[in-house]
Amino acid sequence: MQPGQLDKQICDKLQRGLNLCQKPFSDIAEELGVSEDEILSRVNKLLKAGVIRRLSAMINYLSLGRASTLVAAAVADDRIEEVAGVISGLENVSHNYQRDHFYNLWFTLQGQDHADIAGQLKKLSGELKVDFKSLKVVRFFKLDVNFDIAGGSNKVTEKKTLAEQVVELTDLQKKILTKIQQPIKPISNAFDFLCDEQVDIDSALEVLRQLKNAGVVKRIAAVLNHRLLGFDANVMFVCKVDESAADSAGRKLAAYRQVSHCYQRKTFAGFDYNLFAMIHAKTMGEIVCLVDEFVASENITDYQLLTTVREFKKKPVRHQF
Repeated sequence: MQPGQLDKQICDKLQRGLNLCQKPFSDIAEELGVSEDEILSRVNKLLKAGVIRRLSAMINYLSLGRASTLVAAAVADDRIEEVAGVISGLENVSHNYQRDHFYNLWFTLQGQDHADIAGQLKKLSGELKVDFKSLKVVRFFKLDVNFDIAGGSNKVTEKKTLAEQVVELTDLQKKILTKIQQPIKPISNAFDFLCDEQVDIDSALEVLRQLKNAGVVKRIAAVLNHRLLGFDANVMFVCKVDESAADSAGRKLAAYRQVSHCYQRKTFAGFDYNLFAMIHAKTMGEIVCLVDEFVASENITDYQLLTTVREFKKKPVRHQF
């Protein structure tokens, strides 16, 4: 499927998030000047074609008191699929990639806390005979996957991060949060599945608004297949910055719209890069230009671009209550 201009506009709207109302697709139809049926038909086609990977709630794991880390490993070429297969089978793993580097396997792992994560990695190391390196987050600068599909400015001033305060949930909020982790269907009354004999649609939507205002639900939005939308270049950029400059450099890097994730992380022996960013663009040339501009402005001399070789897993962790 080759997305047309209207499809791209729909994807732009969907990645920013559905309105929390009874007929969210009707709102998009009104904004774009077409019928609701046209929107629903196109969203269905975009889902079937894989342009939209899924339409679901984006949950802030920090607000639930959970921890996460980025893990790196150097895996022999003849074992990469075996090890990656085991990693991808773990429920607490959301992303798992092969990258063009000595440390060629990279995945994100969640746990109850960092002690739990350390225990999981120790167990995995024993089972797979692979040394897993954890790069714990020191500081969040940005977590906002938002592709510039229709074309726009190179930078944005808004940098979305995760609210880190743990939220105590009521029983009703837990019930709605459990349900909202299901895929959202492109139907007129998209949130009716949240209702039952005790909860009507107005109550369900009010709880969703509470969860969003509290920072538990970031938004209910589309996750897009960037390659099918022309964003073929994808790299993890890592660089070494002095601790005193990390905050200002991280904020500057996060301001680029092509940057979806930006963190300061702990380092490990042999890999002393502490500032990380995921960069997406239509060409590698665009990424190289962005990186050249950034490193020159910050006087950074030690950095690397780790290109994506294979995607083994990209699936949100499902939270149980």
